Amino acid sequence: MAPTTDGGSVGDPHFKTWAGEWYDYHGVCDLVLLKLEDFNNGQGMDIVIRTAARGSFSYIESAAIRIGQDILEVTGWGAYAVNEVEYADLPLDLGGFKLEKWWSNAKKHVFMIHLDGGEHIKISTKKELVSVKVENATEATFGASVGLMGSYKGGVWLARDGKTVVTDPIAFGEEWQVTKSEGQLFQTDRFPQFPEKCYLPQALRTGRRRLGEAAVLEDQAKAACSHWDDEHRDLCVFDVLATGDLELAESGSYF
Repeated sequence: MAPTTDGGSVGDPHFKTWAGEWYDYHGVCDLVLLKLEDFNNGQGMDIVIRTAARGSFSYIESAAIRIGQDILEVTGWGAYAVNEVEYADLPLDLGGFKLEKWWSNAKKHVFMIHLDGGEHIKISTKKELVSVKVENATEATFGASVGLMGSYKGGVWLARDGKTVVTDPIAFGEEWQVTKSEGQLFQTDRFPQFPEKCYLPQALRTGRRRLGEAAVLEDQAKAACSHWDDEHRDLCVFDVLATGDLELAESGSYF
């Protein structure tokens, strides 16, 4: 069996490369998480996320996945649309692959796109926060992918020219802002749109980000996040402190 890996983005945006490494980019704009032009014999796949600012932090407020001519858009609290049809009946065929609502409760919703060979794309919402994860990805399918998950081999932060290696997370995020040539996968535009550049929340621009604005103490955050494994515990504490929302520490909030 061919080796597999996973990657994606979650929370206050944390990005996981194909190599399993995490980094943060807090720019507010539309971003290319993954682009795969040769997917399924040229059908093509795009995964785009839209980030928003709230006070001193930013988060993923919506995600759009295109396979062929079909587009799924997911926003907070489990709202979704398929080809601009809101709350389309599920399961259904998305570009030839099964899309289903895999799990749901009052505050968390999970959508799954089942690709071939056990590969799938999981889109989750926890309250207003959206996350995207590509799971069990093989080199045969995703080896040519580009975007904020880096190169499939090594998770290298490559610029759009496919050669230049970027070392700064802010520069890397800005490099993969959605451009006019890539089109609009979301139903509506929202500032900024290229050529306007991504911007950082005010507190980050001034260097005065105040973690814990909602009066959540660090020891409370650490206690609430203690059940997470080493990979996710620090992400959990960071997001709880940034948002002041202890419920983000609940099981299932992260990959």
